[in-house]
Amino acid sequence: MGLLISKYFHTRQKFFRELCQFCENLNLKISYTKTKLEEIIKKEMQNASGEFALFLEQYLRFLMGELAKEDFFCLKIRFLSSEESQGVSNFFASLGEMAKEEEMEKISFHKKTFEKISDECDKSTKKFSSLYFKLCIVFGLFLVVIFI
Repeated sequence: MGLLISKYFHTRQKFFRELCQFCENLNLKISYTKTKLEEIIKKEMQNASGEFALFLEQYLRFLMGELAKEDFFCLKIRFLSSEESQGVSNFFASLGEMAKEEEMEKISFHKKTFEKISDECDKSTKKFSSLYFKLCIVFGLFLVVIFI
């Protein structure tokens, strides 16, 4: 139980770190190259891992027309709150709709928002992850003592 809760916090933390890195890379690629969004996503999928890679895969399906817009917005990222999940989906769905400068400003704005969430995730991971793990060990030892 404690391991699952610990994994939840670490997964959230990793997702938002990779999302912030993605925003930074996307901003750089938009400012210096005229690469299509689909190609950028394919390259970023190679660097991503875990849940963020799965999300990028779904986003690529959405860009290619294999996934309807309604289905993309209905994607629930299991370890995010519904508000966070909706915010991430809205950010990705709106990519590529504006002029270059506006797009870069929007990405920078969202990156700052994601960084705040990432910092909160770091704090909560440090605070609660080891706590739940230790409580699980103490509870297990307590059960061993009772049964012996």
